[in-house]
Amino acid sequence: FRINAEKQAKVYLKEELRIISHAYSYIEAPESLAYFASDLIRITLIDSSGEVLFDSEKKSEKLENHLDRPEVSEALQTGSAESYRTSKTLKTDLYYFAQKLQDGRLLRLSMKKANLFSLFSSVYPYLITLFTAIMLLSIFCSFWLTKQFLKPIHQITRRLDLEEIVDDDVEVYQELVP
Repeated sequence: FRINAEKQAKVYLKEELRIISHAYSYIEAPESLAYFASDLIRITLIDSSGEVLFDSEKKSEKLENHLDRPEVSEALQTGSAESYRTSKTLKTDLYYFAQKLQDGRLLRLSMKKANLFSLFSSVYPYLITLFTAIMLLSIFCSFWLTKQFLKPIHQITRRLDLEEIVDDDVEVYQELVP
């Protein structure tokens, strides 16, 4: 479930990056990217020298050069990149996707791992309830099946006088002795 949620988050981030990069050509100032940011997505605009022009969570003036970030250097070379690492700025694990824009700048989106886990942590109560129901049903079924399997043996022991059989030196299973 976790792996599938991570894959979905990556698909979601890539799609958001595609949409925002298309809208970027209509934006007059980098600060306008703030309209696309949310509690889940962090947006960073980086120029080709690694200088941060806009960041949706921190003031860009206070951020250091991002040229050494793996997704930034790779995206500058190949056009796009992704990585999963601990953010130096936010001190938390993030999924990153960066894409080179037509003007040479980089648009980078990221999602906190904590946000990803919070997405599927809401399912935990349902999983616990389901697990408990399955366990109770399993216990009930095991008692019922055991009773059904032993029913013929109990009927035989009630009909026969096992003490008489035991006296005749006939070998009897210990389980059948009353």
